[in-house]
Amino acid sequence: MREHLHTLGLVLAIAFWVVLLPGCSEEGQITDSDSGATAADQTVDLNDPYGGFLDVDEDPAFGNDDLAGSTTLEEEVENGYAGLSEEERLAAQNMEKNHERGWYSLTVLWGNLEDQELSESNVPPTEADPVIWDGTLSLREGAIRLRSLIRFERPEDRILPRVGRDSLSWTSVTHGGYDGLRVLLIVPTDTTGIPIDDSLTFAAEPFGSITLPIADLEEFDEIYDVPGSAEQISIRACRADPNIDSRGFCGGRWGWADNDSTGHFVGRWVEIDGRMAGYMRGHYGENDEGQQVFFGKYVDRWGRFRGFLRGRYEIIRDAEIDLGGSGVSEIGSFNGEWVGKHGHAFGRLSGHWSRQGDRPGLFSGVWVGHYVP
Repeated sequence: MREHLHTLGLVLAIAFWVVLLPGCSEEGQITDSDSGATAADQTVDLNDPYGGFLDVDEDPAFGNDDLAGSTTLEEEVENGYAGLSEEERLAAQNMEKNHERGWYSLTVLWGNLEDQELSESNVPPTEADPVIWDGTLSLREGAIRLRSLIRFERPEDRILPRVGRDSLSWTSVTHGGYDGLRVLLIVPTDTTGIPIDDSLTFAAEPFGSITLPIADLEEFDEIYDVPGSAEQISIRACRADPNIDSRGFCGGRWGWADNDSTGHFVGRWVEIDGRMAGYMRGHYGENDEGQQVFFGKYVDRWGRFRGFLRGRYEIIRDAEIDLGGSGVSEIGSFNGEWVGKHGHAFGRLSGHWSRQGDRPGLFSGVWVGHYVP
């Protein structure tokens, strides 16, 4: 297995389940949309309980054309077992019906994750040096159902003929950007729902391979570096059983604007099965107490207010790489809560972010909770 610069998984897994940091759940100033305030009245205030955001509706995708266009970068797959023999397909479908099985949603991205992932018009130039990512996902037991392809461009990028329900292979070529896919893992469990000794292996050059116990995928979000290059692997996973709280993913851009005193993020809010639920945006920095805080706002696909986001983030500055002058690679984590306008909790979110030099970077995370309109 290739070595990677940073291991955030253990930190994130612990932070995701502990009591949120002091101050995150305190009742504070009530922001009331009945006052007649509009989205234009919002401010950037790292000392406000909601960061200066108001519980008002927004334009779809916050009026950001790049953000709205990013929804077309993912192609849903209707037949997740296409190419399997009839015997293997039936075996996979029977496994789905078995009461003693667990579901896990997994998203994998590979390539230069610092690419401007939100903009279709920002596709990297095709003359950039290609990187070939022939890869495989495989389970020791269980079945893999393909859900969607992320930024696959045929004929360079394609799923290869499947040989069994427990593996999925592809060929992918990136030219300074990234590709990815989203799958559902169906694994056998004991009568209490605990996964039987099983594991998932991801293998792709130039990264190498990594094997993860299925139990670690309960809530997993980690980024791995390919040494000596700008290439990275992002792996996000969470339990997807329908009898637990709803869960999903979030991700997008993270970074500092020129001559700005705060950082900003903007991205997508995605359901466990890959469906777009809405959009999020926010800002982060140090408040007057010296705490590293972030605040955000989540709206549905039509711009209707669905909650505030707030919590803490951590910066790790111990990686220096030579990438044509960019100098410093930063990796960090965030952990917080998703709340309504009166501070009552809807759920939690956590994840990681990375950026190199002055370029906007990528953030990705998982959320868990419930929402009652």
